[in-house]
Order: sequence, then structure tokens, then C-alpha cells
Amino acid sequence: MLRGFEAGELNHRPWSSNSNQKLDDYIREFNGLIASGKTCRACKPNAFELLEKLAKNYGDRAEVTTLKSVLAAKLSETITRSSPRRLPVGER
Repeated sequence: MLRGFEAGELNHRPWSSNSNQKLDDYIREFNGLIASGKTCRACKPNAFELLEKLAKNYGDRAEVTTLKSVLAAKLSETITRSSPRRLPVGER
């Protein structure tokens, strides 16, 4: 007989398949919002508010962390495109 760590039931999963299906639906919605440019609070619905909802419901799951990175990159890209180009001091 082996002694040591017992993992419990093999079929036990902390997230139900229903929960995963809902998360997949939210991820599809998020991707659609990002693709259509609805990233910030000026648009309804928007990716920022959806991501807040996902963070409350799903915490620090890898999928939510990835969506946070995608939104941060998209917002940074928007800021970079909208800011005027500044010349270095030597080129003025």
C-alpha cells in the first residue's frame, strides 16, 4: 500500500462544464467587442465592462488574465495612434 498525497476523485473538477461554456460565450463576446472597437466606457456594451464582470465571476483564471492583456494592448494602441507625433529635440 502506498502512502502519501491522495488527489481525491478523478472526475472532480473545480469548474463545471456549464461554467466553461458560459466563459467561452463571454470570450466570444469580448473578441467581438474588441474587433468592433468598443473598448472603453463611451460605448455600450464595451469590452472594459465585460472584463470587469468576468474578473468578478472567474477571478484570476488564465483566460481572464489573457483578456486583460489583450484589452491593455488595444487601449495602448489606441492611445499611441491618437497622440500627436512629437519630434526629438534635435529635429525641431
